[in-house]
Amino acid sequence: PEATGGAPDPARLAAAAATVAVGVLTRNVMLAILAGGLTLFGLLYLLG
Repeated sequence: PEATGGAPDPARLAAAAATVAVGVLTRNVMLAILAGGLTLFGLLYLLG
């Protein structure tokens, strides 16, 4: 992504994985988006 200068970012990769996992397991789009957003912002906060 442009925000990281094109380098992979663990927080964004984890958010993408959480979004896909929740989406596949629950088949609920809104819950998947919420899980991905919470994962992204939570990890960005924790990792600095």
